[in-house]
Amino acid sequence: MFYYAAQVHTGRELNFIDQMKQSLSEKSCVQQLIFLRRIMHIQRHGIMKDELQPLFPGYIFLETDRILDADSCMQMRKSEYFYRFLKNNQSITPLDNNDLKILLHFMDFGEKAGPSKVYFDENQRIIVTEGPLKGLEGFIIKVDKRKKRAKIRINFEDSPIVMDLAFDLLSKK
Repeated sequence: MFYYAAQVHTGRELNFIDQMKQSLSEKSCVQQLIFLRRIMHIQRHGIMKDELQPLFPGYIFLETDRILDADSCMQMRKSEYFYRFLKNNQSITPLDNNDLKILLHFMDFGEKAGPSKVYFDENQRIIVTEGPLKGLEGFIIKVDKRKKRAKIRINFEDSPIVMDLAFDLLSKK
């Protein structure tokens, strides 16, 4: 499989996907349009709620079984929500190496990644037992126990991205 990244209007990712499902032909090599989201614990007016937020705001990932064809590219470029392909529109290349590893890591949890399960050891270091943070412990730069969030920094397309991921606190083992 090949995976491509397209930058679209932030907040209009689902509109772009709907538009593409209607306009992409049966012959298109695009098998799936992926919009990764995460469930975050949000406190508003003293009430804790779970809210669905984009994992990579403004990015849609395309899954294809072969190199992206010119027809599919043109259909996407015609969308009012489309900005560009990553790395650039002149040489559209599939994700590879570290970028692909990061994408596949988050795709393992489905399009809606839930909170990770964590506990803190005797030295107050975070230990992840399951969820999207599993395997990314080395990228955690800040933990907010009150908000139940861990801030991670990853490199995607040679640019650092900082994002929050929710966690549920387990009792100490």
